[in-house]
Amino acid sequence: MQSVIVYTIGGLAEQLVGVLVSPLMTRLLSPDQYGVLGLIAAFFSTTALFRVAGMDSAFPYFRLRFAKPENLTVLRSTATYVATAGLIITASGFLIGSLATDWLPAFFRIEGPLSITLIALWLFVSGINGWYLYILRYENLPIGFIKVSLIKAILLPLLFIPIAWLISSDNRLIVFFLASVVTYMISSAKGLKEIHGGTGVCLYDRNLFSAPLTKEMLTYGLVLVPSGFFYAMITVSDRYLLAWLSDTAEIGVYSLALSISGLLLMLKGWFNLAWGPYIIEFIQKNPREIYEKTINQIMFYVTVLFTGVALILGLWIHEAITFIYPKSFAKASLIVPPLLMSGALSGLSLIANVSVIIAQIKTYHPIVYGGALLFNVMVCLVLIPNLGGMGAALGILAAEIFILVSWVIVTNHLTDTMKLGILRPAIVIAIFSFILVTHLTLVLPWQARLIITFIIISYVMIQPETLKVLAWSKPFLSKRSDGSDG
Repeated sequence: MQSVIVYTIGGLAEQLVGVLVSPLMTRLLSPDQYGVLGLIAAFFSTTALFRVAGMDSAFPYFRLRFAKPENLTVLRSTATYVATAGLIITASGFLIGSLATDWLPAFFRIEGPLSITLIALWLFVSGINGWYLYILRYENLPIGFIKVSLIKAILLPLLFIPIAWLISSDNRLIVFFLASVVTYMISSAKGLKEIHGGTGVCLYDRNLFSAPLTKEMLTYGLVLVPSGFFYAMITVSDRYLLAWLSDTAEIGVYSLALSISGLLLMLKGWFNLAWGPYIIEFIQKNPREIYEKTINQIMFYVTVLFTGVALILGLWIHEAITFIYPKSFAKASLIVPPLLMSGALSGLSLIANVSVIIAQIKTYHPIVYGGALLFNVMVCLVLIPNLGGMGAALGILAAEIFILVSWVIVTNHLTDTMKLGILRPAIVIAIFSFILVTHLTLVLPWQARLIITFIIISYVMIQPETLKVLAWSKPFLSKRSDGSDG
């Protein structure tokens, strides 16, 4: 768990880069162009699990069975071969489909074979970059993880902004596509080098590929692809429906709101980096009464932390957006708060569905995520025509509430693995949500917002969990980060 400190510091640096360059990006790209990028990002997210053939779902479970180093190298390389093949197939299918038909380019608002080819390359290299980051994470190489992430975050604006500043606005999307491809290629090369340096083994060693293991991993991973697709569709159906029911300018404003609210998703990502490997090992080593008590403690603390951050950011976001961004993006300040709360609830769902990790049950995933997707689409269809981006954000929030409640029901009533205490987290969510809705309706004075912010930060900082994390950081960061500390 201590390696989460390094992930957090690196993530803060990466997020800071994004915040610093976002005002320039919104001045170089129009809301319409931002909307095009939002649609492309939605497509990338939708295909994420399918692109790697479910290997990111299968790898953690198979890794527990391959404890010996020689077996682990076979697992790692076999999964990489399968993931790479899946990425090649997906990118090739997109390229052929886009060149052979008109509806894909029309949907994404892209023109010309050059743009289509660059997006197909971007689809592949961004996927391979994500897979290398995934391997770095599970090989316990946080410093390599951060290096690869920061190259991606820093190099893209360095390549795009100077050129875009000198050319006409009509050609800036092409330059962005090209800069993205180059950035991910360089970042991926660094990722491959970091993995080789940390493990001493080449990922693409043909002698380490196992056909029987490929079949077994595909059988496991592909079963979860539909569930992953449902959840991915929940996170992007809002933009697809906006494209249908609204215009690309509205998508552009909504995409900026998503980018700003990404801090909550970043917190969720940091938590998940440690939570996934940690909780599997913790459950294996401890009896039910121990892991049940610990999981409930973590659930309450994470509820206060995530929803507290969502509330604080929601209280102050209007001033920040008004000061930093052009007036054409001002509407984003109303869209960000429900997106922040959605991100907080999605983080809690990582804990609420722990019973399926314990019981190794895959039955409930398609039911929960399929139902949430249906709920999300229904809410969006009703609200988007009148509310635009706000309606899309409320659709996401409704879906995340559905998912969280569903996993609580599964854990507490449909499995016999543990009981999840929900009363205290529910009270916190209700109080924080009431304050946020009150602010959006009446606009609380800055003095009241300052007091609320101080109370939440003070409460989080005095919690034992926070003090433990701060105590970890000094000895951990003073060590040489050679990947041996987990």
